[in-house]
Amino acid sequence: MENEKFDFFQSYGNIDIWFSQDTVAGKTKYMFWFMGKTYESEDRIKILNAAKTCLNSQLGRGSK
Repeated sequence: MENEKFDFFQSYGNIDIWFSQDTVAGKTKYMFWFMGKTYESEDRIKILNAAKTCLNSQLGRGSK
């Protein structure tokens, strides 16, 4: 099995989000690590929302 190569996508607060492109399958995977957990998605909006949720929980802000 081949190792995926991730490149920097963008930062959201203090979270760095990375991406990997599979040009054969036409898919992009986004991921970040936060407090020992890996978050992954093939949708860039969903990964940004996950990062937002993680930062809000770290700052003690509940979702409404």
